[in-house]
Amino acid sequence: MYAVGLNRKASRYAGVRVGWTVLGLHAASGVCAAIVGILVTGYTGSSYFGSGDSYQLGSVAAVVVGGTSIYGGRGGYGFGGSQRVEEFGQLHATGGILEVIDDGGDA
Repeated sequence: MYAVGLNRKASRYAGVRVGWTVLGLHAASGVCAAIVGILVTGYTGSSYFGSGDSYQLGSVAAVVVGGTSIYGGRGGYGFGGSQRVEEFGQLHATGGILEVIDDGGDA
């Protein structure tokens, strides 16, 4: 996957089946998107076109803070982006808990 993304022609010369690799990656991405769509629909209890919009900014911010360039270029094998996604998720969950506690204290 990394070699195909870096240089398709060199990967093809090295014997990698570039077409099948790209097709497989697109299929895997579609399956993951479908699973997440089902989970978000189950979590919110409804389905509409913009149901995942509130998650977009946080996920992009986590990837950028993790060290991935938004301008493209060469990648790496680091796990900084996935660590930042987890940290942002924990912050989001903690903020939700604190709001629930504050709302409960006012009642």
